[in-house]
Amino acid sequence: QCNGDSCWDRCRVRSGTDDDSCKLKDSLELTSNPDGSRPTGGAAVRAGETGEIPSPLKGAARWLSLLGAILLAGSLLFREIVARPVLVRQPMPALTSHLAHSWRLLGIVGVAGVLVGGWLQIGAQVVALGAVERIFDLLVSTQPGRLVLVRQLLLIPVVGLLVTSESPERLGQRRSLNGWARVAADCLIGLLMLLTFSLASHAAAVPGRGWAVAGDFVHLLAAAAWMGGLLNLALLFWLGRGGDSDEQSGLGPIVRGFSLLAAAAVFVLTVTGLFSSAIQLPTLAALWTTTYGLLLLGKIGLVA
Repeated sequence: QCNGDSCWDRCRVRSGTDDDSCKLKDSLELTSNPDGSRPTGGAAVRAGETGEIPSPLKGAARWLSLLGAILLAGSLLFREIVARPVLVRQPMPALTSHLAHSWRLLGIVGVAGVLVGGWLQIGAQVVALGAVERIFDLLVSTQPGRLVLVRQLLLIPVVGLLVTSESPERLGQRRSLNGWARVAADCLIGLLMLLTFSLASHAAAVPGRGWAVAGDFVHLLAAAAWMGGLLNLALLFWLGRGGDSDEQSGLGPIVRGFSLLAAAAVFVLTVTGLFSSAIQLPTLAALWTTTYGLLLLGKIGLVA
C-alpha cells in the first residue's frame, strides 16, 4: 500500500496490481489513474489541497518537454497567422528565407525539448520507484507514461514535416491544396501534443475535470502563441540584422501582426488562469500554502 508521498502508479509498478489500496496523491507529474479516471477516496480532492514539489530533475524534465511543445505550436501559429500573410501580400525574398530558417531551427529545438524532456521524466520516475525492470509497465500501463509515449510518437511526423518543409520561395506564395493539407497536419499534431500536457496536469485530477482540462488546454495554446511567437520574432530580427532598408521595413507589418496576436494571447491567458484558479484553489490561503498556489504566484511574478 502507498503511504505518505507515494502514489497509485508507484504501487502499481512495484506490485503489478490494480488494488484499490493504491491511491494517487496529487502531484505535478501524476494526477490521474491509469485509465484516465479521477482518483477516488481521499485522493479525490481539489488540486490545491494536496501536492508536493517534485524533485529538481522531475520539474526540469517536465518543463523542458512542455517548452518544446510550446515552441513547436507557437512557431506554427506565428508562421501561419502573423508572418506568412504579410510575405504573401508583400514578397520579400530575404525575409522569407529568414522565416524558413527560423522555422526549421526552432522546430529542431522544440523536437529536442520534447524528446529529451520526455525521457528524462520517465528516467526520473524509474529512479524514484527503484524499479528499472518495470520501465515498460510504467510506459504502457500508467496514464503519465502513456502520455509521454504519445508525445514521443507524435515527434515522428513532426520530424518528417520539418525535413520536407516548404522552400523559402513557396513560403511567399499562396498555398495549394497540398499546402493546406500540410498546415492542417501541423496544426493537428501541435494541438494533440499540447493536449497531452493538459491531460497530465492538475486540471485532470479535480472534480469536473472536463472543464478544467479544456481551460488548461486553451491556456497552453495561448502561452504557445505568445511565447513561441516572441521567440520567432526575436530570431527574425537576429537573422535580419544588417539587412537592407526594405527588409527592415518589412518587419514592421510582422511586428504589428504579432502585437495583435500577443494581446489576444495575454487576454486569454488571464481569463483561463483565473478560471483554473477558481477550480483548483479551494481557499485564498491555498495561494501560499499549496504547491499549485506557490507555482501560480511564481508565474504571476514572472509575467509581471
